[in-house]
Amino acid sequence: MADDKSKRGNPDRKLVSANEHYEVAALARKVQLPQPLVKNVINQVGPSRARVVQKLETMKRNGR
Repeated sequence: MADDKSKRGNPDRKLVSANEHYEVAALARKVQLPQPLVKNVINQVGPSRARVVQKLETMKRNGR
């Protein structure tokens, strides 16, 4: 699902798009994991930022 750039603010901050390089890069820096891994997780669990971060943190704790 592509990110609608006309929708800005709080509701859009709850989503992350695997197609937007800058969103993937920012999230990868935040969780300190490689961008390809972050992109794969977004494709697996969907665009919900909370679910993506939760999955990445779990993977990080378990050694990927």
